[in-house]
Order: sequence, then C-alpha cells, then structure tokens
Amino acid sequence: MGLDKKHAISWAQKLADNLNRNVMLDHIEYVEKGIRPKDADYFKFLKIKDNLVSLEQFQKWKYSKKIKKMSLFKIGTIIILALIVIFALGGSLYWFEIRPGYIRTACANSIRGKGYSFYIANNYYRLCLTIHGLKPESLFVNASN
Repeated sequence: MGLDKKHAISWAQKLADNLNRNVMLDHIEYVEKGIRPKDADYFKFLKIKDNLVSLEQFQKWKYSKKIKKMSLFKIGTIIILALIVIFALGGSLYWFEIRPGYIRTACANSIRGKGYSFYIANNYYRLCLTIHGLKPESLFVNASN
C-alpha cells in the first residue's frame, strides 16, 4: 500500500478521499433522480462533477495548489496605499507627539538657570509655548497672590 510518490498521500487518505468522492457522486445521483431536487448543494457539486471521474483525478483536484496571481497594477496600488498610510501615521506622530515634546523641552531649557522667580519663570515658559504654537492651560499666572 505505501505512499503515493506524486502527492505523498497515504492509503488511509486515499480511502477517505474515495469515500468522500463516492458520497458526492451519490449525492449528485439522488438529485438527478429527483429524490432531492431542491438541494442547494447540487450546484456546488455540479462544478466539481468532472473531477469526480476517478480517484486520481479527484485527489489531483483536491490537493492542487491554485495560487491567484495578482496583477502588477493591484500590487502597485497596495504598495502605494501602504506607503501613504505609513507616512500619514508618521506625520501625525511627529506633529502631535514629538514636535510638542521638543517645544516644551526647548522652552524649559530657555528659562532654566536665569534666576527668575517661580511665577515669572512660569509666565515666560507659558509665553514661549504660545509663541511656538502650543496652548498652555492658562496663559499667565497671577503673581500678585
């Protein structure tokens, strides 16, 4: 019994495939005799009826690898769309996360070590954020309190 060299299918797999093939053939036969004329699976089996002629042909049909080849236009479109998405995500990450972090660091470093009191340094820091396009919680802190 052994293995089929072409498809490496064992005798047990051949037996199961033959059983499946026979069930499909019986199913088609019942529908054609009018026993089950409204069976929805009949149309599905009509498409593979030519492949049920012999066990070898059934196994060849069942185990063949059919790879859909995509056209170069579709592949190119997918690549371009992927690049657009990557650049959009990268740009939004820069604009909403990295850029504000750099601005806050630069504003904090510009005030550090100048000897300002806390309130004045805070006001300068908030003014620096406003000048660079960020919105601090409140523009100035009242230093009179």
